[in-house]
Amino acid sequence: MDDFSTPGHPNFFGFPPSPANFIRPGKRPMSSQSPLVIYNTNGQELMAVGGAGGSTIISGVAGVALHALWLKADVKQAVDAPRMHNQLQSSPFRPDPIRSGPVQSGLIRSGPVWPDPVRPNPV
Repeated sequence: MDDFSTPGHPNFFGFPPSPANFIRPGKRPMSSQSPLVIYNTNGQELMAVGGAGGSTIISGVAGVALHALWLKADVKQAVDAPRMHNQLQSSPFRPDPIRSGPVQSGLIRSGPVWPDPVRPNPV
């Protein structure tokens, strides 16, 4: 379990522990969810999406929203679309093992790649 912080121990991605996420009785991890609700200019709900995955939540939720709203994918296509994750620091690029293509191949050639072939996050 890597949802909580442990004093003196970085998480799976190498982030330092956060006192706000230390384990305590009855405590929920701050990174356990990331709901996103998008409305149009008339206040009508266009999309609601959320995900889990610690520090990969934002890239997963944003990717689904991008595919659904800008690329006009239906919900299943948006959720099933390939995803990429990078911690925006010196950590490796984490490609989606389900699909590959020229963009992913180019990114893999350009730098270090995450060693485990798991889907970056559930959305």
